[in-house]
Order: sequence, then structure tokens, then C-alpha cells
Amino acid sequence: MPYLRLREVVKSYDGKTNAVDDISIDVERGEFITLLGPSGSGKTTKVEIKRIHREVGTTMIYVTHDQTEAMTMSDRIAVFCNGKVEQVGSPLDVYNRPANRFVGEFIGDSNFFAGRADSSHPGWIELSGIGPVRVAQEAKLPAGEVDLMIRPERLRLRTPAESDGTDNPLDLIVDDIINYGDSILVIGKTHGLPLRARLVGGDPAVLRPGATLPMAWAPTDAHVLPRR
Repeated sequence: MPYLRLREVVKSYDGKTNAVDDISIDVERGEFITLLGPSGSGKTTKVEIKRIHREVGTTMIYVTHDQTEAMTMSDRIAVFCNGKVEQVGSPLDVYNRPANRFVGEFIGDSNFFAGRADSSHPGWIELSGIGPVRVAQEAKLPAGEVDLMIRPERLRLRTPAESDGTDNPLDLIVDDIINYGDSILVIGKTHGLPLRARLVGGDPAVLRPGATLPMAWAPTDAHVLPRR
């Protein structure tokens, strides 16, 4: 039995547009759940501290548009858009397995590619402008038009010795780099499509604008979503 149960909650400030639109969420005793969404998506900002939750052990519902706060403090996150809940899950769930493209783009940095899944070719996706790529055979891979998401940190530099074909190769033409000290964000294109890669230990002298970097990603690194 949930400690707190919200059912079909609706809130409008002008009688026309619902800031909160038919929301239902169960909250367990002692849980820290964050309602996260863009500014104006049905939240009122307030400040709570994770230490208080840990020491007191009380149940907390925290409302914010700050992704860092949500990811670091929460047991679960409810991602909002236009007054509706798009996904409820642990921070790692919503980051690694977003329910839709909005969640994938809103939480963290991401690369999205349009493609098509064919049930007669399980484990493969035909990406528009790129070609066939191998993906992990999930329990229920969507068929038809799909979006394939790869987080920038999942891309890695490909070595010349790699030839077993288990990972998916691609070339990244560098447009710009951002050096964070502990990592380098490489911004560029592959097959004319935008691509971002976050590399650890890369040589800034090699990662220069105009350079072509051989990259690769594992089939398990991609997340496939039905197009909507």
C-alpha cells in the first residue's frame, strides 16, 4: 500500500490550460521523489536538502527543473512535459532507458538517429543516411519507424586493429571541441548528421576541427524508441 497516492490530479491557474493534467503517482514511505520538467511544465520551485531526507527519513516530494538536483538527490524521478507525466523511474532508468524522445533529450546529452526496425531482421536497425547497425535484441524491440539514441559518453575511439565487426563503426568529422579537463566533448557530424562524443583521455592535439575520428559503439549502448 503506497504511503501517499495522487490520483487524477488536475490544476489550472487560468481555467483554460492545465498546468497539471490528470496526474497519478504512488509514493512509498520514506521515498524521495522529484517532479522534474522544463520551466512552466507544471511545477513551483522550492529548495530541499538531501541530507535532511537522509537524517530524518521523511517522505519528500521535490519539485525542480534542475536535472542535476533531480539526478543526485532522488530515489525516483517523475519527468513532466506540458502538465503530463512522461516517465517515472529511478535516475538511472530515466537516463539510460528513457520512455520517449522528450525524456531522452531533456535528461542529459544525447544523439538521436532516425531509422527503421524490421521484425524479419532482429537485432538490426536501418538508420537513415547511415545504413544498418547492430543493436541489442531487447525483449520487445519496436517495429517500424524508430529513433535510436546513443549517449555521447558511449562512443569511443576505434583502434586500427579492430576487425571483428561486433561493434558499430562510424567516422566523426570534428567541428569543435570543448575541454572539460576530465573529458573532452567532441562536436561534429557523421554522414552529414549531428554527432557528439564525450571522450576521456583524448589528445586535444588530435581532436582538432576538421579531423576525422574513427569511432565505434557497442550494440548494448543504443536505446531504441518507437517514433511518435
